[in-house]
Amino acid sequence: MKNNKGFTLLELLVVIAIIGILLGAMTYSVNSVSGTRAKKFASDLSALVSQCRIDTMSGAPTPTYLKLYQADNGDYYGVLYEGGSTDTYIKASRKLGGGGIDCTFKTDVGSSYSVGGNYKTSLCLAFDRSNGAFQKLVIIPGQSATITGDFCTSITAASGSGRYVVTLVPETGYHSVGR
Repeated sequence: MKNNKGFTLLELLVVIAIIGILLGAMTYSVNSVSGTRAKKFASDLSALVSQCRIDTMSGAPTPTYLKLYQADNGDYYGVLYEGGSTDTYIKASRKLGGGGIDCTFKTDVGSSYSVGGNYKTSLCLAFDRSNGAFQKLVIIPGQSATITGDFCTSITAASGSGRYVVTLVPETGYHSVGR
């Protein structure tokens, strides 16, 4: 009997198929984890928007607004301020997400901005006390605030294959989270 060393073609095909199945499962799980981060970001942001609207409508002594920004370490934060400026009382602060998430927002005139980035752009949302509608958009590039005269209509969080959008209705203050 001959002693042939090596693999048969069938053995080689089975090993390649097993490796392919494992790589596919691993890719799917990595994309699921990164998509989960974007979903959590959007969900936490939606909760902060709701809290800001409730605080404003409840008759708090001073206006409440929400600031969304990216810190120097790449993490995103949502902070509720009470009193009308960043030098006043911080009512709530929440880390929304870390590295690997891209956050952008759009206005009613079609402009699109990235939160953070080279210009350290921040987004400030506030509500009108009388009817609960969103107020005009405030964008903070660097350290100076700019009131654009536009309304924010959506905030998108994307990570890996996950992309979640917080849709804002300026006239009513309603917002929802979707894909």
